[in-house]
Amino acid sequence: MFWCRILQEGNVEISVMDASGQIVKKENLGAMPQGTYEYYLNTEAMSMGMYFYSISVNGQTFDIKKMTKIR
Repeated sequence: MFWCRILQEGNVEISVMDASGQIVKKENLGAMPQGTYEYYLNTEAMSMGMYFYSISVNGQTFDIKKMTKIR
């Protein structure tokens, strides 16, 4: 689970990349208004390790953060 802040209304997409930059998961959240959201990302099929996730609105990436899956 993580918090994300959407700065403008639009089509929101979350991408998860492994340490080499390869996309391992992508979720389209659809049209969302501007605001702050709590989001639960199902990582059950992902192995333990470090990942990066990006949040894009209307195809423009505006935030990239690091996350670690520990179990």
